[in-house]
Amino acid sequence: MDYQGNFFPEEHDENESKIYRTVKGIFKWTMYGISFVLYGVIFFLLFINRDSKILERNYMAEIEGYADVENENGEFYGINTKDFMNYDGSIQLFHVDYSKTHSLLEIGVKFNADKIANSGIADSDIEIPKEERATQLAYILTDSNGNVYDLEHKVDDYGGRYGFARITFSGVDIDLDSNNLRYDSDSPTDARTGVSYSLSVYRCSDGELMNTFKIYDNAVTFQKSEYND
Repeated sequence: MDYQGNFFPEEHDENESKIYRTVKGIFKWTMYGISFVLYGVIFFLLFINRDSKILERNYMAEIEGYADVENENGEFYGINTKDFMNYDGSIQLFHVDYSKTHSLLEIGVKFNADKIANSGIADSDIEIPKEERATQLAYILTDSNGNVYDLEHKVDDYGGRYGFARITFSGVDIDLDSNNLRYDSDSPTDARTGVSYSLSVYRCSDGELMNTFKIYDNAVTFQKSEYND
């Protein structure tokens, strides 16, 4: 470093052999190349394993007879379910939306296809093709009164190791006025209901129950939302 604080340019040792400098240069550029490849692999994995856009979209309007569900005058809510992941994170729920006006409940599902879909056929010679793994789970919505709701619509997708689904159930009449956010125990209103709703996820290959998520009860929060198409 000189008196102005500038570093002197690197001086080559006159005793360095040409072979040494060549090997040194090869090693340096090899490390650059390895770093470049590693970053490329990381970005590629992030790209192919990114979340599908279907997790955030609403498909209710695609169901026959429900084309007007997008009407901004309807009651449309986002349900903030607290039970959104199983114990190891291999199944996750996203964007639970509820159309009070049309009694439709729509749920986004993301699952690790390698852990979930194929584990039930470990002893089989046939492996489920990647593009079909997203269809290997079945979904059952029930309430605490024993009612089972119809699965009206389902959209599937996959990416990398993950499968995705957007599922819509009909006939779901959630009593939001009994929710903790609205119910006033001092007000002379109708009797409060306590119905809860649960989603059970089964593996199609062997019928095994993967997990049951409590989607809604009176302690779950919700807020007004907008239809996202």
